[in-house]
Amino acid sequence: MPDRTQNLGLNQWAATDYVRREDFNEDNAKIDAVMGSLHHFPLAEFTTTAAQSRLEIDVSSVDWSAYRSVCVELAFRVSATGRVCVRANTPDAYNSGHYAELFANLVTELGLADLSGFSTNIDARLTLYPYKRAGYTLNSFCERAATFPCWGRHPTLTFAELTKLYIVPETAGVTILSGASVKVWGEK
Repeated sequence: MPDRTQNLGLNQWAATDYVRREDFNEDNAKIDAVMGSLHHFPLAEFTTTAAQSRLEIDVSSVDWSAYRSVCVELAFRVSATGRVCVRANTPDAYNSGHYAELFANLVTELGLADLSGFSTNIDARLTLYPYKRAGYTLNSFCERAATFPCWGRHPTLTFAELTKLYIVPETAGVTILSGASVKVWGEK
């Protein structure tokens, strides 16, 4: 009789144990049940090792039709206070192509997030809501300590067209300092 793992009770055979196909099927069923019950799936994670003029987050491999929401957790420091924006598909403002400035200006509906504030420490969560439909137009919710939460929506850009998110300081001379942390995870 094989030993069992502590958490799932999976088989662990010794060299002298008799291995049965049923044991593998039982283990596979246990793993599948646990994986099916998970709601949060890591999609990307990185920490910068040098100061940057902007952060680039590649989301081109995300299957937007598989997730109800996709969260981008940001924790970083900037060299000085100033305006910091989250943009879709281009780091440049007012690009005539597929452009979305995520909550960059609360007066317009083109924004997804404005991370500006009176502090050089930025901790924020940007949640994108494809609702398992890649053809939905971009919409998001941004939460940040010390500021009120904001909704954003792009009138034409769909999740299927979204390939990159950019975190961009707009104030001249402001950089994102080393040690910036980005975590992206999907919720089914």
